[in-house]
Amino acid sequence: MVACSEQFVNDITAIDWSSNGAFMVVGDRCGFIHSVDATTLQKYSTAKSSLANEQNTKAWVEDVKISPNCQFVVFGTHGGLSKVEVVKVLDNGKKLHKVAAVNLGISSALTHLDWSMDSNSIVLNS
Repeated sequence: MVACSEQFVNDITAIDWSSNGAFMVVGDRCGFIHSVDATTLQKYSTAKSSLANEQNTKAWVEDVKISPNCQFVVFGTHGGLSKVEVVKVLDNGKKLHKVAAVNLGISSALTHLDWSMDSNSIVLNS
């Protein structure tokens, strides 16, 4: 984890490893997620949350999860106004493309996200 975190300007606050073992996705202190090669730890791509800002350390990524089929990433940020953001994974983790920001109406901090086994549903705890 130390070797992975050294390449990022902001502290890493969440991480998930793809089920195929090819890539990881990390979330940082300022609301960005980054895909990383699981073997070399080379950073591939970055996507930002609705609240992302290099100076806003109050919008950290609270949790990030890669779908079991490795086609999507879901994440939520602190102070995220009840939003959970969905990102499409392209080229085996080398590219991230934001798809949606969904307002789920949660009223407190997001503590956990997870996918259903078929990658069609998201479960969250707040």
